[in-house]
Amino acid sequence: MSTKQYAKRVTPMGMPHTRLEDLPDLIEIQKKSFEWFLKEGLKEELLSFSPIKDYTGRLELHFLPQYTFDNPKYSTGHILP
Repeated sequence: MSTKQYAKRVTPMGMPHTRLEDLPDLIEIQKKSFEWFLKEGLKEELLSFSPIKDYTGRLELHFLPQYTFDNPKYSTGHILP
């Protein structure tokens, strides 16, 4: 009885294939990243350039660290044609 040997499958760049079971849950990573951005990242970014002053020095815009996200006033059905 003869046996055949097969080469390992490789990607076009010569890297071995990764089993799907070994891949991280990319959707969960994205959801956690977006949740962090809403809770902390956005506040950090807004405070990094707050206050904004006009060229006359008479007006200033301050971003407060407290904010909330409410449900949208309009649905996508009302906005999109």
